[in-house]
Amino acid sequence: MGDVHKLPVWAQELIATLQRERGDAVRALEAFSKGQKPTAFHADEGGRQFFIDAGIVYCESAGVSVGIHPDPKGVDIQFRGTERAFGGALIQPWATDHIKIVKHE
Repeated sequence: MGDVHKLPVWAQELIATLQRERGDAVRALEAFSKGQKPTAFHADEGGRQFFIDAGIVYCESAGVSVGIHPDPKGVDIQFRGTERAFGGALIQPWATDHIKIVKHE
């Protein structure tokens, strides 16, 4: 961090406190990550995997709401337009293993 010792004492103390708090937060996140139990749903964020304990997960974006939940035969996906998309939602093929669900315009 360079010449922290040249700063006023209050600034040095603040920097030391922030460094301690950051270290505590990083350790707490690592402990939380290691203590998770795998579930059907997970999110990847910054190289870390976070499991979501839920029966159904929703994603809403650009006037479309998508609900996903595990099914004994695979995955059940429900979709609809939100109040921002009066015409409903459409499935749009994107690639052989990729679709987009977009609001109907």
